[in-house]
Amino acid sequence: MSITSMTKKGQVTIPVEVRRALQIKEKDRVEITVEGDRAVVRKVARASELRGSVSVGKAQKDVSWKNIERKIAGVRGRQGT
Repeated sequence: MSITSMTKKGQVTIPVEVRRALQIKEKDRVEITVEGDRAVVRKVARASELRGSVSVGKAQKDVSWKNIERKIAGVRGRQGT
């Protein structure tokens, strides 16, 4: 277990043991959810990390990863994440 404190701006530092366990690096995105009286931190995978994990139809193969990531960012923005 690690203990950290919050700044007056609401920022917290994720302890190094947690960053290592979740393989979180600088500029990685994390999702924080509340489950009961706990806050749960999860690493958010980038679209480029998922490359090859889903089969894509022939018509979609010409879509660039940059466009896919832009579309995902737009969807996340609408969901408030």
